[in-house]
Amino acid sequence: MNGVTTLHNQSEVISKGSVVREPAPKEPIPSPCEQTLQSPRSVPKSVINSEIPSSMCLINGMEAMSFRLRAVDDVPAVVLAAGGCDGLIPLSVKIPKALLHVGNKSLICGTLENLWSSGICRILIITDKKDNEDIELHVRSHFLEPRVLDAQLPSKPKLDVTFHPLVDRTESNLGTTDVLKHISANLDCDFLVVPCDLHGHFNFRGLIEHHRSSIRLCTLALIEDERVGKSVKRGKEAAEDQVAPGGNQVRGWGYKYRVLATLDTAESQIIGISDVMSINSGESYELSKWSLMRHPHCTMRRDLYDAHIYMFSKDIFKVASLESMEQTSIRLDLIPYIIRMQETVTSVNWFKAGDGKLLEADKLWAMDEFESSVDSDSTRVFYYLGIGDAHQCCRVNSLESLMATNMQACLDKTNKQPPPRTENSSAKVRDVIVASGCQFGSNANIRSCVFGTNVSIGAGCKISRCVIMDDVKIEDNVVLDRCIIGGRCTISAKTTMKHVVVAPDHTVPGNMYLERDFFPPFIEE
Repeated sequence: MNGVTTLHNQSEVISKGSVVREPAPKEPIPSPCEQTLQSPRSVPKSVINSEIPSSMCLINGMEAMSFRLRAVDDVPAVVLAAGGCDGLIPLSVKIPKALLHVGNKSLICGTLENLWSSGICRILIITDKKDNEDIELHVRSHFLEPRVLDAQLPSKPKLDVTFHPLVDRTESNLGTTDVLKHISANLDCDFLVVPCDLHGHFNFRGLIEHHRSSIRLCTLALIEDERVGKSVKRGKEAAEDQVAPGGNQVRGWGYKYRVLATLDTAESQIIGISDVMSINSGESYELSKWSLMRHPHCTMRRDLYDAHIYMFSKDIFKVASLESMEQTSIRLDLIPYIIRMQETVTSVNWFKAGDGKLLEADKLWAMDEFESSVDSDSTRVFYYLGIGDAHQCCRVNSLESLMATNMQACLDKTNKQPPPRTENSSAKVRDVIVASGCQFGSNANIRSCVFGTNVSIGAGCKISRCVIMDDVKIEDNVVLDRCIIGGRCTISAKTTMKHVVVAPDHTVPGNMYLERDFFPPFIEE
């Protein structure tokens, strides 16, 4: 054996105590005051997850605790808004993913508001050069300008949002790890990395305070979806809800981000991670026996999601600059790599190939640059478990999740609007989100829909559970059910569509029936 424990295609069972070892003698439970004087990793969960004002100070002025509880407005956040999104094709062909809407708000503005509400004021937005102008104009008009007055209040720190287009980005160099190298000159402290398509609330303050509980290389957020499996619908309506736009089966927003993680729950340290899709396809899951000896009481879980929310030390730039990290993904490559290599003083202590030589990637690990030892947290990776009402979030980077989040917005009480005024009072409209310039024809029956700007609905239309983007014209007697209609489309009269995605800038002929399909079909595109 080469010092590696290999686990194949794990089941849902949680396994504890992966390595059998004589238990250490029990120590007396410290008092709450004594806990604050221990290692920062022993901070009570109630302290880590609470949003405590920065002005609060403990009675004895303990420096470690005041460090943990200081304000978070000095923490910069890097928002990744570059690159395309295959899961949102054909919608993302004409418009950047960041500018797609959930309800009446774009994805990127929702992410920025989430950061701003958590007290994060310095935000660096990474874009592609071709999309930078559109994204910058949208953010300035829909996010920055409405907050100019708020930022001038004495109680509000100054909002600093900058845009960083990837000028030299090519199709052969699309790795998100390369973005870290691109932005490294602008950051000299610990920072957040967040995707632009994060929808819902996430407690960034809790993540930051948890990361600051010790000097560490990385803290990644793992999200637990408590809603999975809680309600089971039956009947025809339930069967229809299991069909995603375009006809695919509903798989949930996090099916690509579900991970198998080995966790040391006592220290909140993550010992191993791999995405479940890779394991299900036959890849092995490896854990170092040496790491398991240091962490004998571990929990293995595969019900958590890595939604690409990380807080890094600036030392991560040293790892990102390694040759082996070129054209790689933060989530799929960089994070597993630093987890695998943590706590090793030199690469000599790590995996060896069958010929006795070190793997090439491991040769490049220059742990001495971090000036640390195996007892330091500075090279370790920890996790922050996002559960409860403070973490009701998901990523919107598929047609399925775009539809689901918009339908949830329709039902959300905070987003409910009074029925829009129509020229003909016979139109029945309920549970809708309507932008400016929309018109509804006589005898139209519309429910649970999201409309962009300047949408025209003809007479006698029946539209339910649809997302209809800007400048769409729907002629008379059209029936739409669970469809997504791209911008600047025309749906001709007497057309019926169900579970259909219409690409932007297309006209659907009249008297057509389409179900579980794309228009036009990809083969024609």
